[in-house]
Amino acid sequence: MAEADISNDEEMKDVEDCNYQPPKYWGLDYHFRSCLKLYICEILQAPYNTPCKGVFAYKNHPFQKVDIMGVIVGIDERTRCYTYNVDDGTGVITCAIWNNLPVDNYPLRRLPGILIKKLDDVCKPKLYELGDMIHVCGKLKMFRNMREIVSSYHNKILDPSTELHRIKELPHLHQQFYNKSFTLPKTIQDEDKT
Repeated sequence: MAEADISNDEEMKDVEDCNYQPPKYWGLDYHFRSCLKLYICEILQAPYNTPCKGVFAYKNHPFQKVDIMGVIVGIDERTRCYTYNVDDGTGVITCAIWNNLPVDNYPLRRLPGILIKKLDDVCKPKLYELGDMIHVCGKLKMFRNMREIVSSYHNKILDPSTELHRIKELPHLHQQFYNKSFTLPKTIQDEDKT
């Protein structure tokens, strides 16, 4: 697939170029805890080696969660999870959807067998096919030196106009929010100097 392998030298240069605020102030950036709606190419290029591991950066905004929409171009089915390669036209990223069945929960194992079977049928993860348009939100992680989204929300897009709305929305979000630098409020800057 066209996934990017991570080069630490390039990323360290990106990190040095960015003006990061200290990690104790990241909570003041409203982007930090929310899912950023980004293009996949921006996710693949975002520096990883920020002062705290597990945190990526877009411009000087630290982030951990992303919200993407794209077409499934690859599927890998495993016993514990499904991995989907999602393409939005700018790049391809892997999305992991875990099979967290309620039967794995100890108290539910004591239910009668027929109820466990029904519960399994109801709680099976949604399966997607090649060519399906999906919407995925989740935490961005590094797995085997590749970027991967561990899904906390996923859904198949049935209405084609949803993709058009996303295409129109992304440039607006970048212009109004993401491309503006994260600066601390003046009161905190003054406290930090003293």
